[in-house]
Amino acid sequence: MCATYPSKRRHPEMWVRSILSIIVLCMVNSGCLVLRGERRYKPHAPRSVVKVDKNSDELRYSRLFDCPDFGLEIGIKGGPVLWDAPFWFYVLPIPVRYNDSPTQPFGVQVQLKPKSEQLTFDPWQTFFLGTNEVRVPPKSIWQDARWLGTNTLAAFPVTNSTAFYMEFRPLGSGAIRLSIEGVKLSGHAIPLPPIAFRPTTFIRPQFRLPY
Repeated sequence: MCATYPSKRRHPEMWVRSILSIIVLCMVNSGCLVLRGERRYKPHAPRSVVKVDKNSDELRYSRLFDCPDFGLEIGIKGGPVLWDAPFWFYVLPIPVRYNDSPTQPFGVQVQLKPKSEQLTFDPWQTFFLGTNEVRVPPKSIWQDARWLGTNTLAAFPVTNSTAFYMEFRPLGSGAIRLSIEGVKLSGHAIPLPPIAFRPTTFIRPQFRLPY
């Protein structure tokens, strides 16, 4: 009679480890779903004068002015990432918070559409209104992606639609008030009310690759 040997049984822990290894391998190779919270600045104004651009990740909200001699759009570039929430095993979100204080300059975009040939604009007369109404000028300006330097102090004739992009020093994470004082018609300043923006958190999903 031939001798018989007991059959080998796989320990349950081996099955658990194998399944976990397969799941981890799939995640490493396929990435994961992430919810991201980003700061946006929304104009504090009636909805009828607020433009929403759903196709822009940087400049989602703009304040609109429709004046007899020009049209104006002004918006603030989106702020820093506030938090991430990757979904572990696609089920359990693991939030990761970041520093809530912005360390980069915030950007302001002014789009002018002239209706008169006598319109000029001095971008250096766009001010951040700080504590006690202290006016803080931009530290750098671009016109249609062309850098204008750090302090040109010049007014530009506006004969076609043109965009000015301005950077201001980091000024905290609260509400922002701007004063546009550089729009002139035939040399006479056109007064505009101060423009207020409030920070809001914009949440969007994205798929993060494993590299």
